[in-house]
Amino acid sequence: VGQRPQFAKVLTFASGKGGVGKSNIIINTAIALAGMDLRILLLDMDLGLANIDILLGLTPHYNLTHVMSKQKTLTDIILPGPNDVMFIPGASGVSRLANLKDDERGFLIDSFSTLETKADLLMIDTGAGISENVLQFALASQALIVVTTPEPTARMDAYALIKTTHRMSSGRLPCYVIVNEVESPREAEQVFASLNSVCEKHLSYSPHYLGHVPCDPVIPKAVKQRRPFVL
Repeated sequence: VGQRPQFAKVLTFASGKGGVGKSNIIINTAIALAGMDLRILLLDMDLGLANIDILLGLTPHYNLTHVMSKQKTLTDIILPGPNDVMFIPGASGVSRLANLKDDERGFLIDSFSTLETKADLLMIDTGAGISENVLQFALASQALIVVTTPEPTARMDAYALIKTTHRMSSGRLPCYVIVNEVESPREAEQVFASLNSVCEKHLSYSPHYLGHVPCDPVIPKAVKQRRPFVL
């Protein structure tokens, strides 16, 4: 009792559609959890279009490009963030990372094992959509957290992501849903109910409702200031 787990739990955050606030949610969730005496390691795996360093107000000297070229290890490029969050930066504008070969992706996923004793939670931010990178990172984790909004296109793309990962994992990957940018808790519940009904009908599966984040003018202000909104 009271001992930390030996190995970290791995959570992947993803979204079917871009622009739904996924990166903002994972950053601020990580900072909040770190404030609860959890060791958090945040990995920016939006390969090719990484932006968490910008949202955190950090300027990394090294990133995943140096890991893939074997110049650095994942441990070498860890940066300290707010509330002692440990952060591993991705790279933006690097087409090689956006289009990894199977063996390169396998090398990266295998490298995660070197981090398992350094944190209680490994939180992975992926790109939007259902690319092979997104799917394989999701399948390498213990839970998938899908971020969506009330927009019909966002809900449709969230369903596509849930459907694909559910079938590829043979139903073994737990899926949780966060509804972002809602006007009220009732709207969030209605969005989830709509998504859930489609999943039940076509997949015979119900994802778990994790909660919602309301629309708030503080959030775009925080982004412009490169400061997480929970701070």
